[in-house]
Amino acid sequence: MSIIPRFTKSLERITSFFPRLVYFYSLYYKDIVEKEVELGQLTEEDKVLCIGGGPFPCTALEIAYQTGAKVCVVDCDPVAVSCAQRVIDKLNMSERVRVFISRGEDIDPSKYSVIHMALQVFPKDKILKNILKRCSSETRVLVRSPKEHLKSLYFKEFEITDNQYQNQSIDQDNCTMNATLLFRKIKE
Repeated sequence: MSIIPRFTKSLERITSFFPRLVYFYSLYYKDIVEKEVELGQLTEEDKVLCIGGGPFPCTALEIAYQTGAKVCVVDCDPVAVSCAQRVIDKLNMSERVRVFISRGEDIDPSKYSVIHMALQVFPKDKILKNILKRCSSETRVLVRSPKEHLKSLYFKEFEITDNQYQNQSIDQDNCTMNATLLFRKIKE
């Protein structure tokens, strides 16, 4: 695991014991998620899958708060999932946010209208290939990408080499993120 994802995971694991700190996390995530909600045109009607929720699933919680949508969070780390469930329960958000153990490269995205990939997910290229291959043309896929000078501190980045996907992005004014990318299959 690379340095920034390892640090983030450790910090979130500790923070998960203090769910009331969600307010401070939301100061960081609120504007980021607001831009992503606008880019992906998320609404209360969407079924959202967040891949890589970690121990403190702030993005998923913020999406639920901002849109009213039901959000499913997956993470491959059982400890992270346990911590995330504790946070969700303490915040009384279990009706709108659910969390499961799963690997992003194995997940079936077909029942979701929006897929969100965290900055720290690994292996991002395999997960994105799985999602784009198996999702419908209506699905919106949001992917966070790191700033150029931080790429080496994350995992190998991904590349989309064919023209099957429409791609848009929105800049993120953030210390670690460069942008959030939006992928959609081009209808044939």
